[in-house]
Amino acid sequence: MTLPKPLEVEKGELTGPPPSHDPLDIGALLERSVMPTPRGVRIAGTEVLMTEGDPVLWAAQLRLTLRERFLERHPMADEEVWQAFLTRARGVIDLEQVNDDELGEMLLRVIDEL
Repeated sequence: MTLPKPLEVEKGELTGPPPSHDPLDIGALLERSVMPTPRGVRIAGTEVLMTEGDPVLWAAQLRLTLRERFLERHPMADEEVWQAFLTRARGVIDLEQVNDDELGEMLLRVIDEL
């Protein structure tokens, strides 16, 4: 006994797989979303103040670390994944009152949980 053909096949209405998409340029998105300020770093529109160090270097290191994790965990990230990251990052920063020492680890966790 064989399985019957799906109705879509019999009617000739079977569509192919969804079109593939090119992954987002996470590096460019992070470049625009993680910006140094005179007193710290602005991430997804929310500023985190630094206790010490150079905000420019801190922002650059944070972008590099987040980019590596994003590419490791979500190599084909699309706009939906990116927006989820921004929303959750804002929430974590706002709700947790994150300080500069905790920021990197918390954002890596956000990426891991997407």
